This record gives sequence, C-alpha cells and structure tokens, in this order.
Amino acid sequence: MLAQPFSLSLPTAKLHDARTVQGGGFCSQLNDKFKFAPPHDLPGEHLWTVDIHPLIYRERLFRSESMLRSKRENRLRFWNADDRGHNEGKGFVHCPTIFLSLSRLYPWGEMKGEKQDKFTLSDDENKLYKEWHETILLTDDEIKTVHTLQRGSRASIGPETNDYAPMAMSAGQDNLGQIILAVLSFRRLMENPDYHGGMVFVDELETTMFPAAQLKLLEAMFRWASDYKLQFFFTTHSETVLEFLRLGKYQNESKIVFLTKTGNDVKAETDLDWPQMKADLAVSTVAANPALPEKIKVYAEDDVAFLILKALPAKFRSRVSLQTGITLSNGHYLELLRKKVPEFASSIIVLDADTKKHKEYLRAGFRNVVYLPGEEACPELTMYHFLQSLPPDDFFWSEKTGGYNKKVCFRDYPKVEDKDVPTAKKWFKSQRSYWGRNCSMLVRRYVASHSDKMEIFEKTLVAVYNHLATKHGYKLIED
Repeated sequence: MLAQPFSLSLPTAKLHDARTVQGGGFCSQLNDKFKFAPPHDLPGEHLWTVDIHPLIYRERLFRSESMLRSKRENRLRFWNADDRGHNEGKGFVHCPTIFLSLSRLYPWGEMKGEKQDKFTLSDDENKLYKEWHETILLTDDEIKTVHTLQRGSRASIGPETNDYAPMAMSAGQDNLGQIILAVLSFRRLMENPDYHGGMVFVDELETTMFPAAQLKLLEAMFRWASDYKLQFFFTTHSETVLEFLRLGKYQNESKIVFLTKTGNDVKAETDLDWPQMKADLAVSTVAANPALPEKIKVYAEDDVAFLILKALPAKFRSRVSLQTGITLSNGHYLELLRKKVPEFASSIIVLDADTKKHKEYLRAGFRNVVYLPGEEACPELTMYHFLQSLPPDDFFWSEKTGGYNKKVCFRDYPKVEDKDVPTAKKWFKSQRSYWGRNCSMLVRRYVASHSDKMEIFEKTLVAVYNHLATKHGYKLIED
C-alpha cells in the first residue's frame, strides 16, 4: 500500500529513463503487490492516504483508491482518489522505488529459464557485494567469483565458492543478494543530478535469515540509508528485528507501525513498548506472561567487556541481563545518558578503563556508569599487556612442543602501541580461539592475577546494581 503511489513509469518523470543494475525501471508492478479476488474486491472499497514529504509531493497527502481501469474492463487498478483517473500525470508520485515481494524467495535451483551473468557488476560493486555478504551472513566462505542471475523481472547476485555454484546458494544468500542488488542500483543512481532520494520496500525482510544475520542486515540498512539517501520500509514478524528496532542503538532513527486486528478492523499502533508487541505476537497479554526475574540490564562498549563480566561471581551474574548483542561507543552512551533515555538511564553501563579520564563523564557524574579494571584504551590492550607480562614458563602457556606458547601469541603482533586500539583488536581476534569458550582460560588467568582490582570492580558493580534496584523496587544484593 505504501509503495503503490510511487512510480517513474510516466515519460514526464525526471528519472523515467533511469535503470536498475539489471536493466529494469525504478517502479513496482501492481500484480507484485496486490491480488484481487472478485467479488470480494470491488471498486471504491480500498482507500488509504499516504503522508509524503512536500519536497517530493507538493500536495503532501496522496489518497489512493481502487477503481475500474475502464468502463469496458472489469479489472481494478489504484489511482489518485483526488484525480479519479482523469489526469494521467497525477496518478503517481515521481520517486524511484524498488519493491521486493515474497516471490523473491522461490529457489533458483527449481526455476527454469534462468540466465546467468546476463548483466554485470563493476569491480567496485563486486568488492562491495563480497564485503557485505561476509559481514551480514557472518561467513568466512571465500568467494571466487560473483555471478548475477535473472529470470524475467526477478534478479539476484550469487557467489561461487570452491564448494558450490550460485544456483546452489542458500535462500538467505539469495534474499540478501536481491536486497544488495537494490542498494547497488540506488548507488549508481547517486551519479544522476536529478536523484534526491529513493525507497526500498521489502516484504517479510527477515525470511530465510538466522537472528544474528537479521541484526547485521539491519545495521547495514541504516548505513545504506545514510550513504545512498534511502528509506527502507519492510514488514516483519521477527522478534529479533522488532526488539532491535525498539530497544537498540537505532531506536531514534526508525519507526515501528504495529498492526493489530480485531474482527475486521486493522489498527495501526505506533507507541507500543516491547513487552506489548511480544505479548501480541504470542497471542498473550503482558499481565499473563510469566513473571520475569528482577534483572537489570548491563550494556558495554564491546564483546570483550562481557567476557570479563561473565567471570564475576554468580550472585551478581544471576541478577543482571548482559546485553551482548548491543555494543555502542562511549560517545553514544554519553549522548543517551545526557538525554536521559529510560532504557539506558535505568541500566548499568560498563565502559573501557580510559573513559574514566574523559572530562564529559567526570562532569556528568552518572551513577550507573562503571569502568573496567586497568588504564588501557580498550580491554584488548589490557589483555595484551597482561599476557606480555607473563614469563614464558608461566602455567598459562603450554609446555608441549608445538603447543600454544608466548612466541605463538605475539608472533604476528610483537609490539602494539598503547593507543593502537584497531591493532589490539586484530591481535585479540587472532588469538581467542586458543583461549577456550568465551576466552575462559585467559579471563580466569587474568582474574587470578588481579584479585584486588577485580574485587573493587565487583563491589562497584554491586553498589550500582543496588542503587538501580532500589529505584526499580528489586531485591538488593547482600554482601
């Protein structure tokens, strides 16, 4: 319904001749979005209004209505209700649009007449596809060649690896390939001086994607929106997607319109909180849900901080909920705390050790902020310096020939400067597979050598927890 008013099909549209990467137009077809079923769908029964920015549509409110194509044709179409089909130029709003329907999910391997590499990508586009494919799907598959696929109006991008051909790619890869293809089409359109922004509509965005990939895709979409002047509109039934948009770092840059149905009436809710949405999806009520444990959320700057938090005694861990899927910079947390965003003002925020020197945090004096032990710019640097301080014969290192020893640990990173956070993170990532699940071997060794610092860190966390628990009416952690 939202996509219907937008089209560049009329010759009067400035971008009428613009083409997508696969050669199509920037408009959506009626039969991709609607299937009419006479006698249930009658002329005049469908009417809705879209509020459009005046820079795109001067009248701002565009009303769409169903009507017959002609007196001789008993077929419906949607048109501008204020024009009634008399003025062809007013039937649509001129804005580049791409609509991806559920038909995009039909497996390529089961289709006939598909054509491979009918259209091509530039070297830059190939590079971007590989980068986005790896980042979003969290895969380390080495892509040998990037291929394009097309059958009729449907097109996608698929990888060829040492193990499979593009026709055998997963449904999730295909879904992502079609979304990336849409984004690359708008990227090309950026070169046109008449382009001022576009829209991508996706039906059931999360379909075929596992939860972690859904989150990575959402993060990419926010970057694409900024880089290529895009707005994304999509439907979803994914709790992962809804919770991220309602509570995550982009909650102020997105809007959820939650549709609920009572009888024949569909109501659009725009201010529901997450428990209400979750209860509705589960066909339950907020009150009827099992009582949640009295836990306070804990946020941090990166995943390594959570590794240290997981090493704390159970009396603290059992009373908090570590938000491991959401990590923000100290600058983002500062802004959220300054604006007193309830989600973060009522949670514990754990920041890297060097942040305690920042004047902004010192002046603000937030009572729910705790700093990691140490003085380094990031916990990875803290661990780097700690392992460097261990002698080669420390029990942390393996005594076996060919085992994990100090030389192996620092072979590729013999010296990391004190402020070189990116290199420290690369070193940490390259070594973590040696340290057991959740880096438990490293964390236990660090905790054993810094019992005094860890005790202070734990007591500070408990004090902050009790401060927030008092405000929430939760049970306090006793000494």
